[in-house]
Amino acid sequence: MEIYGPACDLNTPVEEIVNTFATSRINRVLVVDTGNVLEIITRLEIICELDRIYSQFVTKD
Repeated sequence: MEIYGPACDLNTPVEEIVNTFATSRINRVLVVDTGNVLEIITRLEIICELDRIYSQFVTKD
């Protein structure tokens, strides 16, 4: 099976995926294992997760 588009494997660090989004115009990355697509990670999912993580450090007045 041919994989079309940017892809990473299960061991790709999140930082590398974030850098891929930051330096390119893509909005999704395929997560593959032995040629099979396991998941699609989107730019929006990363942004929402970062917002969730960092919002716990922001104090609300």
